[in-house]
Amino acid sequence: MASDPFFDAPTNRDSYGITGDWRINDTFHLHATGAYALARAQGFANPANGEDRRGLGADLWTWAAILSAVDIFKEGAVLSVGGGQYVTAERVETLPGDLQSIDEDTPYIIEAQYKFPLTDGILLTPGFYVVINPEGNEDNNSIWVGALRT
Repeated sequence: MASDPFFDAPTNRDSYGITGDWRINDTFHLHATGAYALARAQGFANPANGEDRRGLGADLWTWAAILSAVDIFKEGAVLSVGGGQYVTAERVETLPGDLQSIDEDTPYIIEAQYKFPLTDGILLTPGFYVVINPEGNEDNNSIWVGALRT
């Protein structure tokens, strides 16, 4: 729902966010970010049937945190574990007859990766992530993905 709260109606958005980084010590670093957006419909979703959504609003939220450990097993290597909430529609103003007004459940992501330097210019980065409640619906199976980047 958060990706299209007004069913294809033109939309503008005011977004606010905060990001912080904390170097806990020489090994551990913490990064966190959060954001809020107020989306507003600007017109018709379907001019043919007269669905004027002008003025309807939606509250969208997201956040994430990542803990990294540097120089683990090798100088220049970085092990990171993190997670967060995908953009979620917590409130959506709707018209009578709309089937869904907010995301039913909150979608989350949990991820881990290990950047391993092979040479000065080449990194090998295995990792994985899991998306819980994809598309904001707990009835959807979690999505598991493994990745290997160079």
